[in-house]
Parts: sequence; structure tokens; C-alpha cells
Amino acid sequence: MQDFEMLRNQIIKLVGGSSIQDIESS
Repeated sequence: MQDFEMLRNQIIKLVGGSSIQDIESS
């Protein structure tokens, strides 16, 4: 499961962080 968290962290860095709220909202 650690790999998934690392992957998500990289995606969050790529999007910048403003899209994180949208993802959490979903």
C-alpha cells in the first residue's frame, strides 16, 4: 500500500495542490 501513497503524493505534486480539494470532495 506504500507504493500507492507514494504515487498519489507524486500526482498531488504534479497537480500543484489546488486539485486536491476537488479529489477529497469527490
